[in-house]
Amino acid sequence: MTRLTGTDGQTYRTQDELARGGEGVILSLEGHTDCLAKLYLPGQATGARAAKLSAMLSDPPRDEMWERFRHASITWPLALLEEDRRFVGYLMPRIHGGLSLLNAYNPRARDCLGLDWHAQHQVAKNLCTALHALHVKGYVMGDLNPRNILVTDRGLVTLVDTDSFQVRAGERLYRCPVGVPEYTPRELQGLRFDQVDRTPEHDRFGLGVLVFQLLMDGFHPFAGALRDPADSVPGKTDEWCIRHGVFPWRASRRFHKPPAARALETLDPTLATLFERCFIGGHVTPALRPAPKEWLAALDLAQQRLVRCAAGIHWRYPENADCHACRMPPRRATIRLPRDRPRMPPRPPPTPPAAQPAAPVPAGTPRAPGRAGRPALWPLPRSTRARTIEIGVPLVLGVLAVLLYALWSTQPAVQAASLLTQTRAALARGDEGGAERALQQATAAAPAPAAAFAHDWADLYRALARRAQAADETDKADLALVEAARWDGKARAARRLDLGTRPRRGGVGSLAEELVEVPGGSFLMGCSPGDQPCPNDEQPPRRVTTAPFLMTRYEVTQGQWKAVMGEAPAHFVRDDRPVEGVSWEDIQGFLGRLNAQDPDRPYRLPTEAEWEYAARADTPSPERSDQDPARAQARCAGCGSPWDGRKTAPVGSFTPNAFGLYDTVGNVAEWVQDCYHEDYIGAPTDGTEWRTPCVTTARVWRGGAWSDPPERLGYTRRSRGAPTLRDNSLGLRLARDLP
Repeated sequence: MTRLTGTDGQTYRTQDELARGGEGVILSLEGHTDCLAKLYLPGQATGARAAKLSAMLSDPPRDEMWERFRHASITWPLALLEEDRRFVGYLMPRIHGGLSLLNAYNPRARDCLGLDWHAQHQVAKNLCTALHALHVKGYVMGDLNPRNILVTDRGLVTLVDTDSFQVRAGERLYRCPVGVPEYTPRELQGLRFDQVDRTPEHDRFGLGVLVFQLLMDGFHPFAGALRDPADSVPGKTDEWCIRHGVFPWRASRRFHKPPAARALETLDPTLATLFERCFIGGHVTPALRPAPKEWLAALDLAQQRLVRCAAGIHWRYPENADCHACRMPPRRATIRLPRDRPRMPPRPPPTPPAAQPAAPVPAGTPRAPGRAGRPALWPLPRSTRARTIEIGVPLVLGVLAVLLYALWSTQPAVQAASLLTQTRAALARGDEGGAERALQQATAAAPAPAAAFAHDWADLYRALARRAQAADETDKADLALVEAARWDGKARAARRLDLGTRPRRGGVGSLAEELVEVPGGSFLMGCSPGDQPCPNDEQPPRRVTTAPFLMTRYEVTQGQWKAVMGEAPAHFVRDDRPVEGVSWEDIQGFLGRLNAQDPDRPYRLPTEAEWEYAARADTPSPERSDQDPARAQARCAGCGSPWDGRKTAPVGSFTPNAFGLYDTVGNVAEWVQDCYHEDYIGAPTDGTEWRTPCVTTARVWRGGAWSDPPERLGYTRRSRGAPTLRDNSLGLRLARDLP
């Protein structure tokens, strides 16, 4: 028994050890049934940990569940504990009857809590409420996984392990040093958590996974099944799918959802939309992941819509005709026979009867039409049968056509398109109220994310802003314009997602028509220590933060070059192939003529940092998974494409990256603005051009070319040459600052 003193002025005596982990032990306290003590193991009770807990004590989040049910939703520190004036741990609330969240959704374990599907919706709501309270105060949970969440048989939720939360106290940031890969977003996979600043968007990914597991009978959203039994992926399937943005519940060439899992269509449409935003849109743009408050609102409406199934046992949504839980086969009980029970001898196979000779048929006996010895298919005269076919076949085909049209017209996508037409008609006649109602119905009916209707939402809010301005309601007009700008951003993100799923279709437009907005972000530039080989000029790796900018979707084509310069110095002549054989100085002359047409918004070569960030497209690995040469998805010497080692390919022949940029590796190497430096020591970290000191006149090109072997392709690979160098493997891609 240890005597402890709390910073709340009370004295505590420890009793039984309840749990033990890698950092400390949890102990009960004599005379205190409502709290516990966590005492750190030797070497773990550091001054930094005490300062972090003190900062948490000074600014606790609101606990709505405590206010309503006297249940702590977060085991927030109540006081620091000292032994002989030495910090040893902290005091926290005790949760009675709480079990791991795993017991709320695992079919084999959830019976101990007795939570049905309706109650699981409530558990998800309570989880969102607790996490929202953390985010409002600026805290990030970080290690969001089922083991750090307790749930009771009343569906009340508690977040535990609070001393691992990420806490900001003034200028000091105390990071969360732990995490579980299955609940970690793509941008943090493979990184050291104690060196990463977490954001609420990272928590939102883990929250989406947990809500999915609660509503989908414990299935992980990235635990897909391979379509080809001979196919395989390195490591765990769910971690591989997280890194590559493969959501098996939606269209995928390699994966499909597990056969026993619910279809996404069995959920409320709004919830299905939020899952797609979280796992598809959020893979490219983390800001698209729904916040806890959005989940809470959607779950609340969905829970209110639940009805009992026909059997009166389970819950379902009204639009689902049958019940998924009722369709699932019941568990079979295993019956074991006593060992001393004698086995019955096998029954001998029955003896087949002896073949009897067929009775003779008298001559002249009529036979039924059809094959010899068999009855006819229909016992009708041939004339009657022909008449039946003549009338019945068109009738059946007509009925099928009516049924197919009825089925097609009630599809969500068709309903959404019809409602979208009503929205635009209402906007045209000035009926903003009718437009808003139709647009809400279209968004709810659509099987795609709500961002697919972002342009229409933006138009609606601009119309509302005009009406408010006409009525001198400045505040309403400003709010409507802010919402319009927000939906415009979602539209750009949705366009990037759409472009990132297919090769080029149709011709190549002008340079201005083929610009793609690259969102700002932060990335680790250069060759990481685990990458092999790692040349000296790609080291040391450094974190670079770039502002948003515009970049041409394709490498500059011969047709685009000729439109400015009159002719294109290309060896492989074709207007939709990239221009090659141009030097860095030739490009400066091209830019001079091009920018003379629009001097207010000049084009330029991207900086080296901008190029690598845009080519990576938020991918942490140094190589592009979707441009693996083994799958013929890049243009190089040995990549296996139809143009292998012979010539350049038409731009956009392969799948683009997540930013919608084509041919970022292979085809032609691309000049950048920077001069060459032998390493990254002293390089800028804001994405701008590295101007000084230039130790040589050589300029840099990136990305590799059609004549390079596969090992020369990659985001980090650097090459250099004189600014006057011309070669049929050198081309360019342009950038432009956002207005």
